[in-house]
Amino acid sequence: MIKKESYEKLLAAYLVIEFILFCIIKIAEQTAGRGLLSLFMYLPILLNFVVIVYSYHTFNRQTANLNKKSITIWGIPLALLFTLCADVFLVLIHQQNILVFGYFFFALVQTVYAFYLGVTPLIGAIRIFAYIAFLVVLTLFDKLLLANVVAGWSLIQLVINMIIAWIAYIKKRSLPALLLAAGLTLFFGCDGSITLRMTLPDHQTVFYHVICLLVWTCYVPSQVALVTSYITGRRKGLLEG
Repeated sequence: MIKKESYEKLLAAYLVIEFILFCIIKIAEQTAGRGLLSLFMYLPILLNFVVIVYSYHTFNRQTANLNKKSITIWGIPLALLFTLCADVFLVLIHQQNILVFGYFFFALVQTVYAFYLGVTPLIGAIRIFAYIAFLVVLTLFDKLLLANVVAGWSLIQLVINMIIAWIAYIKKRSLPALLLAAGLTLFFGCDGSITLRMTLPDHQTVFYHVICLLVWTCYVPSQVALVTSYITGRRKGLLEG
């Protein structure tokens, strides 16, 4: 078993590195070109995935009678894998004609989180109804494009995931549940900022630039919170098991 001191040092090191990368991104947003900025932006996402894979294998080796088929074991690591793939298209490549592939992977991300949080018949019906309503709105405004259809699934499921996560936290009152809810909320802050940025007609206003800055201000902390939720949750389960 990972000793408490080692566990805390590893977690602290991860958080410090992520904070440094976050600061670099915020500086690069104002100073660096698109290519270098994209690289800086991708680094914390890559680090998240490395840390989640390490945590997954480490905790699996130390857990007796582990049910590896349980989504509580592999759900967040799978979501982080899809996030890594999404940002290849949305951050590293960032060409308009292939952005839809990034939206597709983020749709998978939110679908994984949906199952991670639990899908009852009622919740499933709400998710489908909300998405159909969204498609109707797109049709009415003549915006029924493939990119909007795919991105819409991600955004609708994210909103529902966020609400369910906060309900779960209110019931559990645990640190992993709080981090999960906070992570999904910040994730919505990122996606909501992107959606607003794309709909604003005037790109020269102060408000538009503030919205642009909010995207990564929310995104990096959201992914760190989700990773930390997994780590603290697995650690808690290991100590209680």
